[in-house]
This record gives sequence, C-alpha cells and structure tokens, in this order.
Amino acid sequence: MPAPTVEVTIRFAGGPSFGNALVLGDPLGKLGEAVLGTSSNLPIDFSNKTRKAVIRRGRTRVLDKFEAGSCSLEIVDTDGSLDPTGGTYDIKPLHQVRVSATYGGSERFLFSGYIVSWTYNFKKGASAAWINLECMDGFRLLNLAKFTSVVSGTAGETTGTRLGKVLDAISFPATQRDIDTGDTTVQADAGTERNALDAAQLLAETELGGVYMTGEGDVKFVSRSEAIKALDGTATVFDDDGTDIAYEEIALQIDERLLRNKISVTRSGGSAQTVSDSTSITNYFERNMSRSGLLMQTDADALSQANSILAARKDPDLRVQQLTIDSTEDNATRIAAALDLDFYSPITVNRSYPNGNRTTKTLTVQGIQHTITPATFKTTFTTTEPLVAGFILGSSANGILGTSVLAY
Repeated sequence: MPAPTVEVTIRFAGGPSFGNALVLGDPLGKLGEAVLGTSSNLPIDFSNKTRKAVIRRGRTRVLDKFEAGSCSLEIVDTDGSLDPTGGTYDIKPLHQVRVSATYGGSERFLFSGYIVSWTYNFKKGASAAWINLECMDGFRLLNLAKFTSVVSGTAGETTGTRLGKVLDAISFPATQRDIDTGDTTVQADAGTERNALDAAQLLAETELGGVYMTGEGDVKFVSRSEAIKALDGTATVFDDDGTDIAYEEIALQIDERLLRNKISVTRSGGSAQTVSDSTSITNYFERNMSRSGLLMQTDADALSQANSILAARKDPDLRVQQLTIDSTEDNATRIAAALDLDFYSPITVNRSYPNGNRTTKTLTVQGIQHTITPATFKTTFTTTEPLVAGFILGSSANGILGTSVLAY
C-alpha cells in the first residue's frame, strides 16, 4: 500500500458549503447531499501542479482561543490557465480550497477553507509562473458575518444551543455543524451587533470548552465535560525505542507561560469572582488571569470557573511542546496518527534517556501542522495539559480520590 495520496482541489465558487455540485450524471452529485449548481462549480484537481502545502490549525497555548486554520499552497502554472488576466479560471478571493489525503481506501480532509489571496511570481525567461495561495478556514467567514440578535435567545439555554442559534442567524449550513449541548446555561441574548466568530468564541470561553473548524469544514463545539473526558480516552502512543509509533523529534518544555495563580472571572452584569493560591504565589510570584463579559447566568458559575482554572493551572508541569512524525514512507500506524488525530485527541509520549530513565506524558493535541511536498509528508502536533481538569469516575489516572480535581 502506498503512502498517503494527497489531493488539492479548488472550487471556483463561493459560499460556506463544501458539498458537491448537483450535476446530472455526476456520481458525486447525490440528491439530498449535493449543492445546487452547474459543472462550473465542480472542484478542479490541482494536485499535480502543487509543489508544497503547509497547513496550520489549532492554538499555541491552551489559554488561548483556537485560531483560524490556515493553508499556504505553492502551485506552478505551466500552461497559463491560472493567469489572472486571460487564463481559464475565474480568479477571485474566497474561492473554496480543500486538501485531502487518501490512505487504505479512506479519504481524510486535512483542510477546507477559502482563498484569501493569490500571489503570482514571474521570473524573466521562465516558462512557468509560481503562484502562492494563502487560505483560511471557515473562521474567516464567521469573522465577516455580522448579526444583531438570535431568534428566541432566551435565558437558560445551554452554550451549545445558543451557538446553534448564532449560526442560524448568519445562515451557516446546518449540515456543517458538530455541536455539543454544553454544560453551562447562558443569559438572554443582548441583541447587540457583533460578528459570529466573536460570539462563538465568547460562548466557548463561557463554557470553558472549545470551538474550531474541522478539516472537513464543519464548526466543532466541544463542551467542558467532553474536554475533561478527552484526556481519559484511548491514547495514541509514541516512543523512541521501536515499541510503538516512532517520532522524528520531540520538544519537552516546562515554563511559566501556562502558570496562573490568581484568577478573576466576571460574567456580564455580575461582579468579579477572584480566587488565588498563596503557595503558588510565594513560589512563582503572582500570575494573573482575567476573564470578563462572559455569559453564564450566575456569579456562582463564574466562581466555579475561576476555581477550576486555578486548580489546573497553579503549578507548572512538564509538557510536550511539539512532536513531529514522518509519514512519507508507508507505515500504517504512523500514517493513521498523522491523518486521524485531531484536537483533544489524547497522545502518550515516551522518551528514553541513556541513564535508563524514562519520561512518559499523556496530553491532548491542541495544534496540528502538516508540511507536504511531492516527496515528503510530515506532521507536527503541539500538546498541552487541559485548561480544566476533572474527576472521571472509573479512570485509573483521573479518578483518584484525594488527588484528581473535581470540576464543576
């Protein structure tokens, strides 16, 4: 079986939906699944013209919001079809781009997004043009879409329910959503003008969960309870002794950037709920974190969030800053890890030392970068401890009375 087959397609059409165009006679244009359109809206394969693809998704630190996913493509144009003045295609921004990898008969989408810019590089005497495409995922559309109010945005709805109504307000396709119900109830919608991305990220902060775009182009909302349980899932194991999946390199890090020992959380219309840990402050100086304007209904919920963050963040810990694997060669387990691991996927990393010591860390994926050329396929994962930990009944690692943290 060969290594992953990468496909890069551009659909010279706009809109948020990545569904296939409904074209009579096209086997992919299925009733009930396809998008109304013409053959001009079918995705065009530019795989053979693509010389490099770099995909970045996720967040750099767990205290940050998930950022817009990006994809940089380097394409060579030898026939003038991509000439912006007289080529074959309608060259405009926000056309749809997808990058997928097929292995073992299964296709996985690594990136689905929209072209932000086309940059043409012409060299004297050269017979081809080099084109750099900068692309962003659906966060770009959410950032551009403004709304004022949501239908029936009443108090007492869960964060997930409210997010669904925000997406309804901007007519984001219902088929491109994967939204947990959420564990926190929110206030009535304020009815102020804002963009959908800010609204979605505020709900994720209120929930103490996460919101991001998947490789398929769907909005994914992860509740607090699901984020907590993720660390106790079946971990993909990497090591350097040939026992499990081999990695190219790892970077272990312990620093103060994730350390927080004085937390203040304020809901909209509420009072600041501030908690601190004196021992941590004595050892590491005061490390503040402030969250305000959140949408939970009560100050008690705000206080619970502050206590949860403090419990998880008052002491520094060793983490795997990043781990790189090479999927260029045919190795089923390594390729599966590169293509299937996503945010909140648990991974265990083992590092052996010459003196016989061994470091073992189990963390969750929070960032992914794929660097792909016709000859190479490398993936780098960034990881971190959870922003909020919780007691998981029956867990050997996170269900220890007197040790594991109780979440709200």
